[in-house]
Amino acid sequence: MTITGYASRETIDLYHAATDICLALHVPQSSFAASAGVTWALSSGKPTIATKIPSFLEINQKAECMVLVTPNAVHELSWQISKLAADRDLQARLVRNALHYAADNGWPEVTNRLVTVYRELVSDPARRAPSAGVHEGGPVQRGRERTPGCTSLRRRPS
Repeated sequence: MTITGYASRETIDLYHAATDICLALHVPQSSFAASAGVTWALSSGKPTIATKIPSFLEINQKAECMVLVTPNAVHELSWQISKLAADRDLQARLVRNALHYAADNGWPEVTNRLVTVYRELVSDPARRAPSAGVHEGGPVQRGRERTPGCTSLRRRPS
């Protein structure tokens, strides 16, 4: 099944209920780095096979929750689907890890972590960033003159 347009969460849940393995296949040259579809697959309770793109590699390094395949490698994909379909222990481990990852990275958890960071910044003046347009050495100069964190490399006159 290929979904090429909007599908409600309820519809996606029906698709997940009707499948044994979720696929999150992406072409690395596409204009996006990842997709919400992979997080829906990870939270579906079904094992997931995804393309080896940087964002999915990063998730898998943290959570070991997917089987990753080389982009456009149809024989590898076919082999991994067959292998995963036959291995109930691997399916269970991937699903367990995926559900744990999804719970740890859902909006409520991400929001709580963000609020914690903001509270720490507000409560500790030493950790606050300088106000916009203000640099320790005075106002930020735009253009060719001075930018915070940059050093001008000019030749000295001979």
